[in-house]
Amino acid sequence: MKIVTIFVFLLHIVITNSQAQIKVTGQVVDRETGESLPGASIYIPSTSVGVSSNRDGIFELSTTLPSPFQVNISFMGYNTVAIQIDESKLDLKIELDQKTLMMKEIEVEATKDYHWRDFIESFLGQSVFSKACKIENPEDVVVYFDKEINRLEAYAQKPIIIKNEALGYRISYWLELFVYDYETNISTVLGYPQFEDLLLRKPWPWTRKKWEKNRKSSYLGSMNHFVKSVYKGNSKQEGYQIGLMTRVPVGETYKSSEKTTDTLTFSNKLLARVYQKSNQIASFNGGVFSDALVQKVKKWFFDETQPDFIRLKIPIQTDSGMIREAIELKKIKELPSKVIFSNYIMNSELEKKANREFVNVITKSDASIGDFIDRSDKNAVLLKFPNYLYISYKMESEEKDYQLLFYGNYDSNRNEQISVLSITRNIPVRLLEDGNFNPAEAFLVEGYWVYEKLDKLLPLDYDF
Repeated sequence: MKIVTIFVFLLHIVITNSQAQIKVTGQVVDRETGESLPGASIYIPSTSVGVSSNRDGIFELSTTLPSPFQVNISFMGYNTVAIQIDESKLDLKIELDQKTLMMKEIEVEATKDYHWRDFIESFLGQSVFSKACKIENPEDVVVYFDKEINRLEAYAQKPIIIKNEALGYRISYWLELFVYDYETNISTVLGYPQFEDLLLRKPWPWTRKKWEKNRKSSYLGSMNHFVKSVYKGNSKQEGYQIGLMTRVPVGETYKSSEKTTDTLTFSNKLLARVYQKSNQIASFNGGVFSDALVQKVKKWFFDETQPDFIRLKIPIQTDSGMIREAIELKKIKELPSKVIFSNYIMNSELEKKANREFVNVITKSDASIGDFIDRSDKNAVLLKFPNYLYISYKMESEEKDYQLLFYGNYDSNRNEQISVLSITRNIPVRLLEDGNFNPAEAFLVEGYWVYEKLDKLLPLDYDF
């Protein structure tokens, strides 16, 4: 089962101010040569507002969106430029720099079918709607696997064109960064989407009805919907229950009576104890398994970049069958030469709750999001919270495919969508009225929102 933590950075800032129509004009040129760039895309990201430059690189963009707002200028083979527009900056000369793709001088494995599959799942998603999404120009996407760091990356000089038959949009996605780390199961996608609304092509009534229904379903419970509701102060009325969550090492969930714990000096004597414990299983003859664990513990202790604790899982053969015993070592900051040594028989039920050696603990099941909102500045709504928010959307259930993927089974009684939100930096996040936020990389998303990717992405100006 692959659990991917992902967030699609939209890189779009809108601050409401005025409602008048604004016309932005300008010319797009190559910075080095000064030559005009015909066919450049000038657009407001995450909306359907956009134009192309003419044969002389000249453009005119009109919008009724409130100002200031961000305009992006993108052109094949050049770095995208983002400019914040207000009444003082309406006539522009845009100089673009040519993009250089720095392919690392490493051994790159030829792309396999499953690499492309992993890219599609991390980029488009795995929901029912993702099956109705198609990349129309796959030949423009370069996907490669870095064997050295076990990471998948993707590049595209042209915008990736995605036709979403489930929602009725064609998306031009200027991909800036795609990384999928197989070690951590974390994907990072950075880019600028521009939407074309296929409803404007006047589809058949049944198609229109399907798209409108699917759009509403995608919006309700989405991160965009959540941020809008928090901004307005009505998240509970919109169907959200907010909990406070922290993560603790799974070993801390065991009772002290189940453990043997000592404070020991890190020495050869302690390493011998690890070796002896891990050598109790006959199938690892010759001590190869034990030697590897000893080396792992030594590296952990002497490498300052390693975490404060290490946990080893030791299989042990008993008369009643195979069991597993855990050995935990924890560094003591005040006593650099000492470690806390614990060992205990592993409990399968407790271990099932763990993800990467940590267990989620809900410290408050029904918290007020208002306690973490700062509205002291009339021009800003700031959000900052400790650890994690455990977010439950009560108005819709999780898709069957999601449950099978993340839980391994389907339970029709799961009647809520669970997501986890954390702040990547220890700074307040500015929430915007349109459901966006700043800085763009502020949040790390887990749970159901991970499942909702480009297959359920809507323009920021969507309303039903």
